[in-house]
Amino acid sequence: MKKIIAFSLLLLAATAFGHAGHQHHILGTVKSLQDAQLVITTTAGKDAAFTMTASTAVTRDGAPVARAELTSGRRVAVYVSDDGKTAVSVRVGK
Repeated sequence: MKKIIAFSLLLLAATAFGHAGHQHHILGTVKSLQDAQLVITTTAGKDAAFTMTASTAVTRDGAPVARAELTSGRRVAVYVSDDGKTAVSVRVGK
């Protein structure tokens, strides 16, 4: 029984730290882009806002595209930094 508890605690600790440095992505459609603020409506129907920096990459099929492609209704995948608020990259759908 002690071994099972110890193993369970080890797994719990591993999952708690398993995402360190991992970029998360949020899927949705563009609601608006004003200055450096990108707002999308997620697939869950909630609005999410992200700050776009000068180094935020905007791509389609792996090739860079202009931020002007981020028009209302456009499907996107936003990859965010660990703070959950800064867009590291945005992949634009077709």
